[in-house]
Amino acid sequence: MKNKCFVKEASVLLIITIILSSVGAMAAYTQQQTATGTAVTSGTTWYVHPGESIQAAIDAASPGDTVYVYNGTYYGDISIDKSIKLIGEDKHNTIIDGEGAFDVVEIDDTILVTISGFTIRNGLYKGIAIDPNTNCNKITGNIITNCGGGIYIWDSNYNTVYNNVVIYNDDVGIMITDGHSNIIWGNIITNSDEGIELCFAGLNVIGGTDWKQNTISNNHIGIYVDFCLYMESTLRENNNFSGNDIDIYGAIPDNADQSIPSSQPITTQQSTPAATIPTSTPATTTSKSSLPTSR
Repeated sequence: MKNKCFVKEASVLLIITIILSSVGAMAAYTQQQTATGTAVTSGTTWYVHPGESIQAAIDAASPGDTVYVYNGTYYGDISIDKSIKLIGEDKHNTIIDGEGAFDVVEIDDTILVTISGFTIRNGLYKGIAIDPNTNCNKITGNIITNCGGGIYIWDSNYNTVYNNVVIYNDDVGIMITDGHSNIIWGNIITNSDEGIELCFAGLNVIGGTDWKQNTISNNHIGIYVDFCLYMESTLRENNNFSGNDIDIYGAIPDNADQSIPSSQPITTQQSTPAATIPTSTPATTTSKSSLPTSR
């Protein structure tokens, strides 16, 4: 009888040992190093370190995952085609440098993407492009600089763009074309040809009260309205303008002439912005003419 009990106890102890060994193996796997960074076992977060690929982490992620990028400069453009969060450690020091790529960050044919915490720079055309049928995305807490244009929303709806610094871009800071129900709040948009452009883009929320006001300064045109209806007085009340050649052009005026003076060249202003720019924003960015030739 004692022998039978001993065998039972030994069997139970063996099973417990196997279970504990399995748990230990799983625990060891939680910090497995992969080609894209460190993958947490749950599959929810992918960590990208300097020298690793943001795009590879995005490709490996599943909808609902987070890709967390540590401080460093990451060269090349990236494309997002699934519902993920792309989060940088610090918007001043986590840098995506497009090296003159057409678009630095492209969101394509998906929904519910969040991009936050990056400096995005050196795009030939756009810093962040939200493509058609790509809805309900959130762009917040980024610096977009030295691109052809900052943030472009094209035929896309229900996106929220807030608390970004969009500075020293050639063409337009934030542009909405053929989109509705987008929210543009609390951004600093400065030193571009146009701060915000609205083209065939009705029923969007541009600014608001208190912190929701966009600070639009030192552009040739602060807000350009093209083929859509916005009241000049509403745009003026909901946004903070300073140092622009023309604050608002093309909106429905109360009783003001909105013609652009023919003698006024459309050039990017290079004066110090009236808006408060974070002091830790990189003082210089790599110009398009002197981009790194290798990663």
